[in-house]
Amino acid sequence: MSLLLDWISFIPKKLSKSKAILGRRKSGKTAIMQRLFNILWNQNGEVIPFYFEVIDENQWLLNFAESYYYTFLSQYFSFVFRKPLPLGDFRKRIYQD
Repeated sequence: MSLLLDWISFIPKKLSKSKAILGRRKSGKTAIMQRLFNILWNQNGEVIPFYFEVIDENQWLLNFAESYYYTFLSQYFSFVFRKPLPLGDFRKRIYQD
């Protein structure tokens, strides 16, 4: 976790490169990322946390892009306004406008 937090500290300075976490199933990758997300959320700093889990299944690119886009916007606005924004309500608002 300290390695990831150090990596995150360099993001605002644009000195960090992408990282990948690889491991076998059930080895705790998701738990690490969720913990990191929560730490960044509570710090309320310059780095805005974003968590998106890619499901290993066949899917249309358009459906994937839509899911990614809505998840990103929902988490971004929730972070900025500090108010939970349910994904379903967010989609309804987008399509109504």
